[in-house]
Amino acid sequence: MHYQAGELSFIPFKNGKDKYGVEGSAVRMINKIAKHYNISNINDGPAVFGQINRRDHYAYKVFKKYCWRIANMILSIQAVVDLDRYVIGGGISAQPIVGDTIRTEYEKLVEQVDLAGIRRPTIMKAYFENDANLYGGVYNLLLEVNNEI
Repeated sequence: MHYQAGELSFIPFKNGKDKYGVEGSAVRMINKIAKHYNISNINDGPAVFGQINRRDHYAYKVFKKYCWRIANMILSIQAVVDLDRYVIGGGISAQPIVGDTIRTEYEKLVEQVDLAGIRRPTIMKAYFENDANLYGGVYNLLLEVNNEI
């Protein structure tokens, strides 16, 4: 066993050289926008989302492209495995505009590629948002401590 199944960041994108882990990186998107606006901390998500939520031209354009990439990845996966839902985690999942825009971009893609018959999955934010990985880690540790795995 290699423990790499489900690693969506390995999926090739566009020309086969780029990968969704790079092109679909929220950190990369935030850094790009922060650099454009000379925000001193390029990891300042709240400052970047301030620009995005104001629909600033550059910030919103970069953000929409990011959401399109995520929607494209979801559509590609959906065409193969037909999942009921896709859960968006991480710090950006706390921003309502993220899920809304990914859903909008997904619907546009479905129409563009004429896949009207494909089932629409639920695209939602992770309940624990940025802490989802921490809860998962603790849960796994408790299973191990209790000899359940």
